Amino acid sequence: MTRKNLTMATTPDLLPGSAHAFERLAAAIQILSEMVPPRLSARQLLAFSIIAYANAMGRRITLAEVREIAGDGLGVSIERTINSFFEPTRREPDGLGWLEQVPDEDDRRRKFLVLTAEGRRAVNEITAAFTATERELPA
Repeated sequence: MTRKNLTMATTPDLLPGSAHAFERLAAAIQILSEMVPPRLSARQLLAFSIIAYANAMGRRITLAEVREIAGDGLGVSIERTINSFFEPTRREPDGLGWLEQVPDEDDRRRKFLVLTAEGRRAVNEITAAFTATERELPA
């Protein structure tokens, strides 16, 4: 991955540290843009990131909980668009296979979103690339 450092004059009406924060944000977005299919939206990546974080913390999470955490950031149709992360189907032939729905043993109507082995591999690759890039950025 090649990254260009941006050098520009400071703007006095921006918060201190904003350039530093946005440099890291730009690095994260660049990594994601290189590692995920271009058809995925920022909202889909937000939902996936929330699910991956919950799973990494050892917690199972439902789509309702993802929606609650994200607030208005997901929009109304996330139920349909999150299908891109499940196994390919006739309706969604380009599915990534990164997530699966696992029924709650106590309430079969409730389904948890869980990373598959392929999803864990993708999260590990994205995390490793971001960690390597973070080391390259100036402190």
